Amino acid sequence: MKWHFLRLSLERPYNQLLFILVAIISVGIIFKINPIATIAVSFILFSSLLQVIKIARPSLQTSKSLLRFSLLTFSIIVINELGVLQPFPGLSEIFRFVTLIALSVFLSLVIILLIKTLMHESQVTADLVKGGICIYFLVAILWSLLYEAIAVFDPLAFLILPEHKDNNPYVYFSFITLTSTGFGDILPINPVAKLLASFEAMFGQLYLAIVIARLVSLYSSQNSSDS
Repeated sequence: MKWHFLRLSLERPYNQLLFILVAIISVGIIFKINPIATIAVSFILFSSLLQVIKIARPSLQTSKSLLRFSLLTFSIIVINELGVLQPFPGLSEIFRFVTLIALSVFLSLVIILLIKTLMHESQVTADLVKGGICIYFLVAILWSLLYEAIAVFDPLAFLILPEHKDNNPYVYFSFITLTSTGFGDILPINPVAKLLASFEAMFGQLYLAIVIARLVSLYSSQNSSDS
């Protein structure tokens, strides 16, 4: 019975997307950075696009464009992580920056697609609330990519404790900033990094207060009226 319930839960698109995002975040924060892990996480991230297409059901042309863009971006990541450009340090850094920006654009498109889907739903369900949570997680991942892009050109953009050096500190920093936790173990020093962190903290509070609170409120009121 329990396994049947689990199978039914994972068949729902938002549940699948939420599961994928939690896996990505856990790997990004816990495990050490290495090329294989980066490629694996990127592959999982791009596979989430299939769930977004399944949820949003965009036009055929939009779906094809997103898939092409995701394949191109993933190819860039693989080339970068396998060290093809290592003999050319300057070019390698530029290529890494381009990779992060391409990933950021990809995630931005996915977030916009999901927001449009949420806004067009006439009835708020538990699945839709999970969709709102998925967007929250995606925003945190997006900001972590932007932080890393800044760090590519300015290695001293963030003051990071040595314990975080082996992991991806930007995913962790993005989440504690989005939730306005701020433990102080990672600090933005670069002016652009400070500005981004400020915007993320504001967005995190406003998103929870406006979008998630509204979805939960509408869901609760619908359940009350149904009963």
